Amino acid sequence: MFKYEDIACTIEEQIRLGVLRIGQRLPSVRELCKERNVSPSSVFKAYYALEAKGLIEARNRSGYYVSLHPVVEKRDTQKTSSEPQESFYPASRDTGEIINSVERAKLLPDKVVLANATPSSKMLPTGKLRKSARDILIQYGDSLLRYEDASGMGALKNHIVVQASKW
Repeated sequence: MFKYEDIACTIEEQIRLGVLRIGQRLPSVRELCKERNVSPSSVFKAYYALEAKGLIEARNRSGYYVSLHPVVEKRDTQKTSSEPQESFYPASRDTGEIINSVERAKLLPDKVVLANATPSSKMLPTGKLRKSARDILIQYGDSLLRYEDASGMGALKNHIVVQASKW
């Protein structure tokens, strides 16, 4: 179990047992970092996970609180296609809220995060890329180290077009 999961489980259990009551303020990120000897990112991840479950809510410039509107868990494991899907688009245009909604969405078990994906090096034509890079370094040498026009190096763009047409 990750540290943030342990923190989230502990807080969730305290909420379910009534140790933490509706509307009660949770410890600040700094307080929880000191108390649990963890990094701020672990605490934020725990809080995001609890927010995604609807157990806690963030209040601007105030901290995190046990949610005033607790989410009732559905016991029905079968979902019908007519059920509306939960939306993760924030109502406001506040950048912080948008980032928070994306971070919360990443923690949900039924969501696949593609933003962090990178292809395996086995899938890339590394031999061809290495040869192209070597050819360009031999042909252009030190001129590659100078600043070029903002639209890009003309000769390099032409070389890329020629190589792409060969593929």
